[in-house]
Amino acid sequence: MADNTLRVLERVFSRDAASLPHYLLDARPWVDQSDPLDREAYELVTRIAAEEDRWLEKLAELIEARGGVPIPAPYPTHYTDTHYLAVDALVPRLVQHQQANIEQLQQDLDAVSEDAEARNLLAHMLEEKQKQLAELRTLLERVRQHAATPEGTG
Repeated sequence: MADNTLRVLERVFSRDAASLPHYLLDARPWVDQSDPLDREAYELVTRIAAEEDRWLEKLAELIEARGGVPIPAPYPTHYTDTHYLAVDALVPRLVQHQQANIEQLQQDLDAVSEDAEARNLLAHMLEEKQKQLAELRTLLERVRQHAATPEGTG
């Protein structure tokens, strides 16, 4: 059981270290500083990546305490098509990414059900990711409404 839990924790670490929000901060999406919605989207991506960094630190500590090695995965190659896109155009991808990540994290949480420490950490991560998804969905709706207005189409 301990080996399985360690593998799950390492998998979660690897996946979150190579998340789309982290990639976007490195890729520097285009942000129209005169557009409050663009600035808000970028600030949300930045905050999500910062929250992931805090989880990664806790995961790394737990992994190392159990004799493992936290190794980040390389970014998926399909992220490379996000370069030079406007941040608001990336919101639908962020929603999809977060939904998939939540599904994977739920499976990981189920796999460590007998390890209280690991379960508590992953449950907290899951709760926070669900909150982030709600924020991303709200932002996506606002982006779509903005695009549907005459001033949003130009």
